[in-house]
Amino acid sequence: MSVTYECSEGSSFCLNAVLTNQDGNPLDPIDSIYWWVGKPKSDEVIVAKTAVASISATPKIVVPIEANICTNERNKDEKRFLVIEAKSGVHTRTEEFEWTVKNLGLTPYPS
Repeated sequence: MSVTYECSEGSSFCLNAVLTNQDGNPLDPIDSIYWWVGKPKSDEVIVAKTAVASISATPKIVVPIEANICTNERNKDEKRFLVIEAKSGVHTRTEEFEWTVKNLGLTPYPS
């Protein structure tokens, strides 16, 4: 599954995940869920690996404002990705979601 998001710089958002088994039923049991944010084609970690506190087959992950601040000096939009890692018994599944951070420096404001 691949989902594309776009958000404005300095905005947070909630990612609602649905974890299912191969039959499409809610994943159970779930031993752990982790997530982190990075930049494509970079080793830079934006949000460190974080455990989901309330483990369920429908976790809500709040991506903080800090993950959506453009760092380039050319006032261009930037890409981000979030990885979700779920462990159930001996099985581990990871999924990546990518979005674009719209750089507000490119937004025309009235004078």
